[in-house]
Formats: sequence, C-alpha cells, structure tokens
Amino acid sequence: MLVRCGRCGVELEVAGAGEFMCPRCGARNAVREPEGLPQGAPDFGFGAPAAPPPAEDPPGIDWVTCPSCRWRFAVGDVPSVSCPTCGIALTIEDGVASAAVDG
Repeated sequence: MLVRCGRCGVELEVAGAGEFMCPRCGARNAVREPEGLPQGAPDFGFGAPAAPPPAEDPPGIDWVTCPSCRWRFAVGDVPSVSCPTCGIALTIEDGVASAAVDG
C-alpha cells in the first residue's frame, strides 16, 4: 500500500495497517484499515469516503454572504465584521451583510 508521511510528504510503500517511521524525517505515522468501503471497492489509499455535508445548517449558527466576493461565512452576534476573503467592511442587520458606508 502506498502512503505519504504526514510531516514531509514522502511517498513510501508499507505492508498494511499499523505504525511506521518515515525514513526521511523520522516522523511516526499510523496507517488505519479502511472502513465503510463496499466489499471489493478500490481503496486508492484514501480510506473511507467522506460523509456528505449536512443538508441544513446546524441550529444556532448565523451565516451571511459577502456582497462583494459572494463568500459565505458564519458570524456571531456582531453589528459589523470584515469579510475573511476580500477584507471589505460589512454591517450585519437582520442576518444580511451589506457594505459598510463611511459617513
């Protein structure tokens, strides 16, 4: 089975599940048995497939979309915030983000 070191990324062959030391950087790595794959399905070294994202947002989290770059992100109970992607100043009113106006 081909795996990569979690620290330096060197690719090497291991016999299967277990722990191994990276020959390049000496980091201790663990290889787990794949779980949740159908019988006979190829693993490709990635393990179990990722769970699908939830259909709805979890309760108690407020999301806004930046009007400038369309990035969607979570906000707390704040009157203003900067977009984490483009940095534009935004005001938050009733769960809707709008560009802050200096004045």
